[in-house]
Amino acid sequence: MNRQIFIPCNVWFCVFGAACIVITGCNAEGIKEKETQVEQNNSYDSADKKLAVPQDSVAQNFDSVFAFSEKKPVDSLRLKSGVKLTWLVRGSGNAVKKYDVAAINYRGAIENGKEIESNELFKKPIPYVVGIGMTFDAFDEVLSTCRYGDKIRFIIPADKAYGKKGRGSTIPPNANLVYEIDVVQRIEGKKTASGCEYFILYKPDVEKTQPEFGDRVELSFMGWVKKTGRLFEASAANGKLAEFTLGDGGAIKAWQETVMEMHQGEKVLVLAPAEACYGSKGVPELVPANSDLVYILELKNVAKEK
Repeated sequence: MNRQIFIPCNVWFCVFGAACIVITGCNAEGIKEKETQVEQNNSYDSADKKLAVPQDSVAQNFDSVFAFSEKKPVDSLRLKSGVKLTWLVRGSGNAVKKYDVAAINYRGAIENGKEIESNELFKKPIPYVVGIGMTFDAFDEVLSTCRYGDKIRFIIPADKAYGKKGRGSTIPPNANLVYEIDVVQRIEGKKTASGCEYFILYKPDVEKTQPEFGDRVELSFMGWVKKTGRLFEASAANGKLAEFTLGDGGAIKAWQETVMEMHQGEKVLVLAPAEACYGSKGVPELVPANSDLVYILELKNVAKEK
């Protein structure tokens, strides 16, 4: 069962305004929701960082991004889950596929029109990994039906959202949610030697220290099993950052290689093949054998080798 993480404003990519729902809910057996919420608050509270998506897709006037909202529907479909999907503009790009990292503009509202979230603060699209359960199942179901360039509206029934309990004072019980998404483009990542693909989510305005072999580094992290979407570890689980020395074998290859490409303060999303993680052994009760993993890493500190 997917768990959505609800946290305050001015954090990673979500709603900025009266409330926000972060797009990182997941199957989180073994990781308490409260602990994951702490991790999110600590990791994603830097509104002065820039989202690294292609500059040609930056919305200079955010209102213009959703100009399609007033258009008459050109097509509609009711999905198996009961979600009603409407196309306001049909795109001409390739089909969105599972595990794509898609740049999207989005906003969500309660059915009465009260907005609850959007990516407006950054004035540019946010990256979203399709198909691993990073938010409501409906997001993956909807995006998997789309093409790049589509502009859509869909309604998530209350029982597929926050149900009878609602969410605090922002989302009342039994509230249907309405979302509009501009599916901008697929984002290409960069590759490491072992085949990890990484995407820069945030970078400081001023480039800071880049680590080298022998340096001591500290990371904030979250990790999912790619196939199942299960969140199996997060630095908030024990209240500590991950700490290791580059090159001493104290961390999996996916971390070692990716961190070598980062600068202090950067946050990246990593799609890591099994052989760069825990391989055929896996991790008992957490990571099945031969599992590809998905990580969000933030390089907090770099202590240069003396």
